[in-house]
This record gives sequence, C-alpha cells and structure tokens, in this order.
Amino acid sequence: MDSEDPSANSGALVLKTEEPEHQTEDVGARNRLTVATGRVMNAFQIVKGRMDPEAVEETRQYLADLKWVKDCVNPSSHPCYKKIKRRGTAGSPENYYYPHLLVLQAIWPENRTVRLVATAFGKYWDNADMKNGPAFYPILNDKDRELSLFRGEVLDIGIQSGEYDPDRDPDYRPRNKGPAPAYFDDESEDDEEVDIDQEEEEDGDAGDGDEGEATDNDPMDSEGKINDKDENAFDRVAEDLRARLQSVEEKKRKMQEWKSDYWKTKSQNYEKSSEEHKKKSEDDKAKAERYAKIASEYAKRRDKTSAVSNSIPSASVDEESGDGPPAKRARNDESVATEETA
Repeated sequence: MDSEDPSANSGALVLKTEEPEHQTEDVGARNRLTVATGRVMNAFQIVKGRMDPEAVEETRQYLADLKWVKDCVNPSSHPCYKKIKRRGTAGSPENYYYPHLLVLQAIWPENRTVRLVATAFGKYWDNADMKNGPAFYPILNDKDRELSLFRGEVLDIGIQSGEYDPDRDPDYRPRNKGPAPAYFDDESEDDEEVDIDQEEEEDGDAGDGDEGEATDNDPMDSEGKINDKDENAFDRVAEDLRARLQSVEEKKRKMQEWKSDYWKTKSQNYEKSSEEHKKKSEDDKAKAERYAKIASEYAKRRDKTSAVSNSIPSASVDEESGDGPPAKRARNDESVATEETA
C-alpha cells in the first residue's frame, strides 16, 4: 500500500508500506489504513510548520519507520496508545513522546479517549490548547525546552509553571524517573507494556491478520475496558468536586453568617444610640419646659414689684403738695420766717 500526502511538495514525506506484515486481503482494512495514513500525513504537514527543525526531522523518521501503521477500529487497540499509556491511564499516561499523540489525534480527532490523552499532554506542556489537535502544537521559541518536552523527558507535570497540582488530580500517577523512550521498542517488549487491567491480548504483530482483526473489533476487550476505567476516574473527580463544593458552600455560609451578625450588631448599636438620643431629647425638652415656667414665674414677680414701686410717692411730689413729715415742714416754716424778718 502506498500513501502520499496530496498537498505535499517535492520534499514531503512519502510512505510506502511494502512489508508483508502491513499487507492484508481485506478491502475494508486497506481502505481504513489508506484513510488513516492520509490523515497522519496531513497532520504532519500542519504541525511541522510550528516545530523546531530537529523535532520535524525526528517526526519524519518516526513516521517513515511505519511501526505506527496498523488497522485499528479503536484507539485503545493502537500501538501508539499502548506506548503512551503503558501502565498509567488515558488521563495520566507514562510516556509523553509527542509523535505518538500526533498519530492518535490525526486518526481519531474527536475520540473521547484520545482527547483525555491529549489533555494529559496539555498539562505536561502547560498548554491546554493541545487537546484541540496538531494545529495547536505549542510554539516555544526555546529549542532545548521544546525538544525535552517533545521527547517526554520532563519528569513532572506542571514543572514549567508550577500551576498543576498532582495532589488535586485523582488520575495523577508519577511517571518513571528518567526520559521516556523516543521510538517504539522491540516488539518483544510489547507484552510488558500491555495494560494490566485490559484483557485483550495483542502483541503488535500485524501479520496475525485474523487475531488482530478480532481483537480490534471486540469492544468488550478494548474500548469497553478503557471506558470503565475512565468512568471510575470521572466518578473520583466528581466525588472530589462534590467534596470541594460542600467545603466552599460551608465557608460561604460561615462568611454570610458572620456578615449577618456584624450588620445586626451595628443596627442594634445605632438603635440603642437612637433611643438614648431620643430619651435625652425628651429630658432636654422637659427641662426646657420647667425652666420656661420658672422664668415666667420670675417675670410675674418682677412685674408685681414694679407695680408696687410705682405706687410710692416721690420727694418732689410731697413738697408741692405740702405733705411730708412734720419735722421737715417745721424746718421749712422757720426758714421762711427768718427770711421775712430780715
């Protein structure tokens, strides 16, 4: 089978799958392989413009090696998925070699399991957009860092930004210390890398046509097991979210209770102050009325005293009328007689 990118130029990668293990008499399988290979080549054309040249060449050699070419109905049966997952989970795999993800995203762009894997790669690269496909391969402008991430050599998720907290991710499992293997290992190692929870027996020999097809098409042996594990993982995440939500709601309730008590206390203080001012105002009003009565009483006394004072005759009035004390009249008479004698 030959597969070539229709949009490729003269320097584009051309795949020729002439080895016997990649040949099959099944027309449907050949068609699926042709479509899958074309998708991978198109994805490579998209992503290589965003990659460092060394990563581009390494991806080119990886694709030319053809060990990723296999007719699989589900991604969980594909060698690339097994190489990524190893003994981890779709949401927390053990191998972060990027070309494996490129193949899976190209062939199954909308598959839920592939999106879980891509989300894990997004955490690893500290770029959530990677789950959207090869067109979102991060442009880092840092060759050494890009190649380390590209080859899966960074040991801890979130090491770049420190934002990813594995203690809060129930699916997180620390990967084996040391760089992840770049290319597919020898086929003899496949038995060690098969998911220990997955009952399908597929050692990667594409030449075993009948057994390979039976395994790929059996949902209970492939996607079914993965879905069960993913569902359990989602249950754990949901339980964790419920616990956090309950904790947040409890903190929110306590804050609201504190605010209610705070404003209630302020209201009571102002009400008490208002009552005190009201009582003081009433007392002041009573005092004002009492003092006004006292002032009125003294005003009446003053008027009465003035009336009595006005009723007493003055000295000038006594002289004109001849009235007055007898002694004073005698003195006056003597004075007049003396004047007349003189």
